[in-house]
Amino acid sequence: MALYLITGIGGFIGSSLARAILSRGEQVRGVDNFSTGKRENLADILDRVDFREADITDLDAMHKACAGVDFVLHQAAIPSVPKSVLDPLGSNRANVDGTVNVLVAARDAKVKRVVFAASSSAYGDTPTLPKHEDMKPDPISPYAVAKLASEHYLTSFYRCYQLETVSLRYFNIFGPRQDPSSPYSGVLAKFITVMMRGEQPAIYGDGEQSRDFTYIDNAVEANLLACKAPAARVAGQMFNVATGRRVTLNETFKLLQDLYRPAQIRPRARRRHQTLAGRHLQSRSRPRLQTQSRLRRRPAPHRGLVPGKVSAGHNARISEVCNFEQHSASACCKVSENLDVKGSMQPHGACASLRNRKRDVKLRVSRIKSLQTIRMGIALIGWVALIPVPKLMSADSGSAPPSLPPISLSADQVVDNLVRKNQERAQALMHSEGTRVYHLAYRGFPSDRDAEMTVKATYDSPSSKEFKIVSESGSKLILNRVFKKLLEGEKEAAQPAIAARTQLNRDNYDFELVGYEPSNAGAQYVLQVEPKSRSKYVYRGKVWVDAVDFAVTRIEVEPTQNPSFWTKKSEIHHEYKKVGAFWLPARNESVSYIRLGGRATLTIEYKDYHVSAVGQPAKN
Repeated sequence: MALYLITGIGGFIGSSLARAILSRGEQVRGVDNFSTGKRENLADILDRVDFREADITDLDAMHKACAGVDFVLHQAAIPSVPKSVLDPLGSNRANVDGTVNVLVAARDAKVKRVVFAASSSAYGDTPTLPKHEDMKPDPISPYAVAKLASEHYLTSFYRCYQLETVSLRYFNIFGPRQDPSSPYSGVLAKFITVMMRGEQPAIYGDGEQSRDFTYIDNAVEANLLACKAPAARVAGQMFNVATGRRVTLNETFKLLQDLYRPAQIRPRARRRHQTLAGRHLQSRSRPRLQTQSRLRRRPAPHRGLVPGKVSAGHNARISEVCNFEQHSASACCKVSENLDVKGSMQPHGACASLRNRKRDVKLRVSRIKSLQTIRMGIALIGWVALIPVPKLMSADSGSAPPSLPPISLSADQVVDNLVRKNQERAQALMHSEGTRVYHLAYRGFPSDRDAEMTVKATYDSPSSKEFKIVSESGSKLILNRVFKKLLEGEKEAAQPAIAARTQLNRDNYDFELVGYEPSNAGAQYVLQVEPKSRSKYVYRGKVWVDAVDFAVTRIEVEPTQNPSFWTKKSEIHHEYKKVGAFWLPARNESVSYIRLGGRATLTIEYKDYHVSAVGQPAKN
C-alpha cells in the first residue's frame, strides 16, 4: 500500500486527489497552511488522512512530511497571477522556494517520484493554438516565471540526484469544491455563481476569447498516471494536461444561459483590458472534453460548481507513453485544464534540451465514457527508444478521432497480409538513399558525453547497404564505439541468413491482436508480439500495422537480449513514414540503462529519401 503526500491538500485539486487515492485503498498524508485551501474541503475525509498543518517554506516540516512517503503530489502554491504582480517576492517564496524545499525533502527521504502542478501560463500570450510542449516558453507574470523555474528545478533534481520528477501543466480545470468566491477563481465558477443569482456575468472584449475547460477528474487521473508511468518515458519531463478543445466565452455563456434561466440574462460587455488575470491558454490533446455534458449536471447552490463523478470505462485509446494496461486503455487517463485555482502550472523551457526534440509522443486517450458520454484526454509527452529500430511520433491535429469500424480481421490474417505486402514491397524496391542524423546523450559515470554524426545511407536490392559519414562531432568514444558499431551491426543484420531469423512473421514471432485504432492515414491494427527465440535482433512489445497498406507504422518494444553486458535495460520506439509506395524509417529513439548507473539516449532522424522501384522513376 503506497503512501502519497499531497501538498496543498486543502485546495480544490489537492482535496480531489486525496479522495481519489483513498478510494483506491492507498494512504494519504497532507500538508496545507490554508492560505488559499479550505478546511471544509477535507471535512468528510480528515479522519482517514494523516494531516499536518504546515507551510512548504518550512524545510524542517517538509522533511517530516516526506518521511516514509512513496509519491509526492506537489499542488501547494499561491495560484494567482495578479497577486504575483503585486507581490513578486511572496510569490517566489511560495512557488519557487517552497518547491525547492519539497524537492530537497523528497530527495533526502528517497521518495520514488515527485509530480508537480505546473502551469500553462508558461506559454505566455503566443497566438499559436493549440499549445504544445515543444513550444518555447514565454512567461509574462511573476507567477508564470516562478512556475517555470520550479519545472527547471524538477528537471535538475532528476538529472543531478536521480529523483524522479514529472511536471503537469494544467489548463482551466473545473469541478466540485472549486471556490467561486475566490478572486482568483476561474471563469466557469464565476459565471455559474453569478448566473445562479440571476445576475449578468461580465465578459471582456467580444467574448471570442477561448479556453480549454477540463473536468477535475482528468487532472486527478493525470497525476496518478504520472506516478506510475515508466520512468524511462516520463521522468524529468513535462506534460500538458488539457482536452484540446477550444470553447469561447460566448459559447460558455450560451450554454449556461440554457441551464440557468431566466432567459433575459445577458452578458455585460466590458472594454478589453490588458491585465494578466484571466488569460487562459489552450493546450493540445487529441480527445475532447464535452463541457456541455458536464455543465448540464446542475451544481448544488452551496458549491457553485458541478457535482458528479466521472465513471471512465476501459475503452480509452491507451497512452503508449504510460503503457499501463494494454495499448488501448492506458488506465483511462482523463485530462483537464486548470482554472487559475491551486495548481495552475507550466512548461519546461530551455532546460528540456534533449527532451524537447521528442515531445511529439503524446499520452493520448480518447473515447472515455462518463456518466454522460464525455470525451477527455491528456497530452503527456514522452520519448525513449534504443538502437536498431525507428519510431512513430505523429503530431495530433486536435480534431476528434474518426469513428472506428469493428476489428474485422484476426491476428493471423493481419500478419499474413503484412508478410505478403512486405514481400511485394521488398521485390519492388530496387534502390533507396537518404540522410540520417545520429545523436546520443550519455548521462552518468564517469562523465556526461554527447556526440552527433550525419550519415548518407544507400540501399541496393536485395541486401546491400552502404554508409558514408558526412560529418561527426562530440565524444570520440561514442563516435567510434557506438555509432560506427551501429552501422556495422545494421549491415550485418541485412544479410539474408540473419534477416530470415528476424523478419516479422509467424515463424519468428507469436502474435496477438490487441487493438484497432485511428491514425493520420486512417486506421491501424495493434499487435502484441513475442519472439519464439532470444537474440539481440528480436524484440517483444507492440507493433502498429496500417489497415490499408499492411505496413508497420510504429514499434514500441524492448530487445529480448541486451546488446552487451553493460546494458541493463533498453527501450525502443520507432516510427515509419510513407515514401511513394514504401514505408521507410522516419525516427528512432532509444534509451539504454547502463549497469554503472548511467543512461544513454539515442535518436536517429531519417530524411531526404530518394527511392527507385521496379519500372518507376526515383521518388522523394
